[in-house]
Amino acid sequence: MTRYLDGRVPSGGYRLRSGRRRWRPLPGGPPRHFDYIVTLRDMTADTTPSLYDWAGGSAAFRALIDAFYDRVEGDDLLGPLFPGGVSEEHRANVALWWGEVFGGPADYTERLGGYERMLAHHRNLGITSEQRFRSRH
Repeated sequence: MTRYLDGRVPSGGYRLRSGRRRWRPLPGGPPRHFDYIVTLRDMTADTTPSLYDWAGGSAAFRALIDAFYDRVEGDDLLGPLFPGGVSEEHRANVALWWGEVFGGPADYTERLGGYERMLAHHRNLGITSEQRFRSRH
């Protein structure tokens, strides 16, 4: 079942036409393509992949995290946060965290304690605002 942003579940197809603020019926019935249709799928539908799935799952998140920390290790500002390099355990934990954030399995929360645990590990590291900014750019 398709639900539209205004909560209606129309019997025919509807779309928001450009330049207008109200829903207009589409000729020919329900929409077949979603390129220009503003819809929300029913939350119980099992057919919509998560962002985690779209990105490629655990292997893709691990590759992303490895690429990030490889750069961190070589960075003059961020590298000192990880004397001796970023551990395998840290990389695996961060990959679990980001996988969960993007809709993957709740492995980080179930195995490692979730958001509060992650915050607790970062609270007293003395990360400067410059380091925080650099890590995001």
